[in-house]
Amino acid sequence: TSLTLVATPLRQQRIQTAVEVQANLPRLYIDAQQLQQVLLNLFFNAIEAMPHGGRLSVQALLVPALTETNGTQGPDMVIRVTDTGTGIAIEDQEQIFRPFFTTKTKGGMGLGLSICQSIIQAHGGRMTVDSQAGQGTTLSLILPLTSSSITEAVDA
Repeated sequence: TSLTLVATPLRQQRIQTAVEVQANLPRLYIDAQQLQQVLLNLFFNAIEAMPHGGRLSVQALLVPALTETNGTQGPDMVIRVTDTGTGIAIEDQEQIFRPFFTTKTKGGMGLGLSICQSIIQAHGGRMTVDSQAGQGTTLSLILPLTSSSITEAVDA
């Protein structure tokens, strides 16, 4: 899983993890390496947002259709990455997916979330953010399921 790739920084920052995957999820036809790139970016952002420790949770589940693809609606798979970090100021939330936008004082070019959003959109999905300053952040990857998309498993 992608979490094993960030095990060392998680341990160094004293961040606990929790993973919840709904039973019997269908298999997705999606580029597994691109999804892993998205998840790793979200994990590293979460780690940076929790310099004094915290909790990183990953959840995958089916929900009633949140997106419409090619005029049809079916259930969507949602992957939520939640941290208990510093959160994102309300005025920044509308801009976080914009290229070159960053709130980081050192490092970071502001391309990570923009690229993540492009990857998810290329798979017919979208990303959302739910955050409160000082309370943590949840970034959701919403991926539509169509008969053609349920063929290849992705191990997040």
